[in-house]
Amino acid sequence: MVYLPIANIEVNPFLVIGIGLIVGFLAGLFGVGGGFLMTPLLNLVVGIPMNVAVGSDLNQIVATASSGAYAHRKLGNVDVKLAGFILAGSILGTQVGVRIMEILKAKGMSDLVIKEIYVVMLGIISAMMLIDSIKAIRKGKHREEKEKGGREKIETGLGPRLQKIKFMSVHLENADVTVPFFIPPLLGFGVGVLAAIMGVGGGFIMVPALIYILGIPTVVCVGTDLFQMVFTAAAGTIAHALHGNVDFYLVLMILTGSTIGAQLGARATKKVGGVGLRLLFGLLVFIVMLRLLVNLLKMTGHL
Repeated sequence: MVYLPIANIEVNPFLVIGIGLIVGFLAGLFGVGGGFLMTPLLNLVVGIPMNVAVGSDLNQIVATASSGAYAHRKLGNVDVKLAGFILAGSILGTQVGVRIMEILKAKGMSDLVIKEIYVVMLGIISAMMLIDSIKAIRKGKHREEKEKGGREKIETGLGPRLQKIKFMSVHLENADVTVPFFIPPLLGFGVGVLAAIMGVGGGFIMVPALIYILGIPTVVCVGTDLFQMVFTAAAGTIAHALHGNVDFYLVLMILTGSTIGAQLGARATKKVGGVGLRLLFGLLVFIVMLRLLVNLLKMTGHL
């Protein structure tokens, strides 16, 4: 057992490393930092207080996202221009989110409020992605998308409409789409706020947003989001560390497994088409949402 001074509990290091390996693999596969899984798992399985789980997980996301982004960069799945526009908003958003988190912690409401936000956001995202994936599979589009390696044009959501707007638009070369330049920074700001409050890199929100709002091809969303997440999570980590929410020993254990897992996950994207990625992502998010909902109902005495 290893004692964590900031979290003030003893943990099994092999359990934490194992969680890191699994979450790292899923992070590389889906283009997320893994925080939407890691933060709840650290709290529910290991017993880490929510504020420490949030701050420590943001720290490990920096390394996990760096590992996954490097692998995706070599595969040509990163649109650097798009990542820059997102970062313009997300770094500011993380600072706002950390301040909100401190207010909640001071009032003793951080655990309850964070779990409530998780349940709502995960429920919406999982429903949206599962419905879209099932429709695509019924139409037989999954075979076509797998052949294109996830670089298919997204025909659902706001993407096709926004791409017709030429006013103040910018062309994203790697994604091969044209969108109004101010929308990616706005998405980045909103995701940055939620990322700092929920202890995530924001990928489980950003990837669906890029797919359905901007119409970005799935694998480009995955690679680009991991790239921008490195900087977003770093900004959030520094802010949380200044408020005493980061446990260095916990971070080291998570990183031991997650960095390796992210490399394996990134390579696995080549074997799964765009629809397949969205379906698996939706199922995963739904399962986590159900587990958190049960825990939340227990906390509030409704179960």
